[in-house]
Amino acid sequence: MLNEGNIIEGPFWPEPIEVKKIENYGDYIHIIGAMIYSNTHIDQLIRKEDVTKLKLIETLIDFSSPADEVFLSIEAERYRFASLFDPLFAMNISKIDSLAFII
Repeated sequence: MLNEGNIIEGPFWPEPIEVKKIENYGDYIHIIGAMIYSNTHIDQLIRKEDVTKLKLIETLIDFSSPADEVFLSIEAERYRFASLFDPLFAMNISKIDSLAFII
């Protein structure tokens, strides 16, 4: 039922967690993961009887968004981080040609 990469929720944690590693230890299951929203590390032993209290959250990739909206979203992220790589980004993408000032 539980595999690495699954997102689960249960009464043991305040928010869903992403399972990074699962190991069986006799009557216990060792779960290592991280909470989805706060990214808090989880390293916990749970009894095998308590696994029925866990709920597996289905994550499906949705490709139904309009292509032009996806393109604009990707471009917005690219412009958001572009100034980290090019400090003169605004000057480089503008249509203004800088000329030397002559006295």
